[in-house]
Amino acid sequence: MAGTFTPDITTLVRTFYLASAATTIAFHAIPPLRDRFLAYGARNVSATTEAGSKSASISGYEPTVNLLNLLDSLAGLRVSHSYFISFYVLSAALSVFWLYDLLHGGRALSRLAAEHSIQGPYDSASLWKPLLSLFLLVLHSLRRVYENAYVSVPNPKSTMWVGHFAIGLAFFLFLQIAIVADYSARTTNVPAGPSTVVGTAIVLLAVSIFIFASVWQYLYHCYLASLRKYTLPVEYGANYIVAPHYTADCLIYLCLAIVDAPHGLINWSVICVLAFTVVNLGVTADGTKKWQLSKFRDQQQSIQQRWRMLPGLW
Repeated sequence: MAGTFTPDITTLVRTFYLASAATTIAFHAIPPLRDRFLAYGARNVSATTEAGSKSASISGYEPTVNLLNLLDSLAGLRVSHSYFISFYVLSAALSVFWLYDLLHGGRALSRLAAEHSIQGPYDSASLWKPLLSLFLLVLHSLRRVYENAYVSVPNPKSTMWVGHFAIGLAFFLFLQIAIVADYSARTTNVPAGPSTVVGTAIVLLAVSIFIFASVWQYLYHCYLASLRKYTLPVEYGANYIVAPHYTADCLIYLCLAIVDAPHGLINWSVICVLAFTVVNLGVTADGTKKWQLSKFRDQQQSIQQRWRMLPGLW
């Protein structure tokens, strides 16, 4: 139909991540939704139980009671937290797929562009950037698979809401597309990027920070696994930040956005991935801080002084 707007794949991917971030913020702002759907990991047991108890104690306006009961039923749809490993298995598999595709002519990338009204051919002059980004993502994903399988200490009572699980799968399903999508369009009329020397130096710096953040996150995960149950973390930055492993995750995606920049300094599709990551982990870090304050009452002063995730900001 003439005049019909058909969004390209880049727009669709960015919209998904930004809409997911906005939805998370909305849920966090509404207590009945926050208490039922944003409780995560070890904190979900007490939070969902408390939310259900509140629903049971409410009497009077029947539509409100029915709505809360419906929310309780939806919040009860949960899967084992051990399913978390599937996110990184999916991420590693898709990263390898896109690496193979780009190294063998980019047929899937060209097809993706054709089906979403992007004029081709794809930008093959700087494909080393998505190749490097995908390689880094493979390393990150395989490390997280290893950590989930051999480092983390599973809690049989720990669960996540099925909605979290679905969004997590979608997050990693679109992540690789966010990395390669901007390379499917023509390279005419685009802003000039930094010189080759400066651009290479920036990429090398980003890769170095990526490695630092990955090692930091790994060491902190090992440290968490070594702690006795319900012990307040104090090492690897935990005495300044409630969730330093989340800080490391944000650094990892920021570095990918810099490494994968097709023009200029940033890949804005990956920045949208980072935006959702910051919101999602930021909300979880906020819940972690509140949980720590209630659990470790004798150390509340120390906990109050800690940033949740982003020093100086949150």
